Amino acid sequence: DHAPFVPEYGRSLGAFHAAEIIYVFGNPSPFGEAADDAADTAAPEAAEAGASGEAAEQADAPWEAVDDQVVATTQGYWVNFAKTGDPNGPGLPTWPRYDEQDIAMEISAEPTQRPNFRKAKLDLHDAANSF
Repeated sequence: DHAPFVPEYGRSLGAFHAAEIIYVFGNPSPFGEAADDAADTAAPEAAEAGASGEAAEQADAPWEAVDDQVVATTQGYWVNFAKTGDPNGPGLPTWPRYDEQDIAMEISAEPTQRPNFRKAKLDLHDAANSF
């Protein structure tokens, strides 16, 4: 659920598809220098565009301490999975094996298990694709 910084949008896009790659590789600036340049200008531009709240406040802070925590957790899970086929390891909250309980792992500063995450939408998707 942790949202990465994206130039011109701040963190307003949320945790989108493939956003984890930023954290897998520990790359605070997946857009190269563009993100660094955008950090210098995004806050005033966001304010001019009427942005408010978290997006406007975070537009000038593309990488924060919480991002380092998310990097450590994400890399821990990915390395463990690559080595053993199991993401779990020392110092990481338990990532449960997928089964019919539909428990998802939410990776953030404090990773947590989320039972029945988006269950209704995912059940609909399963039903539509089970022909």
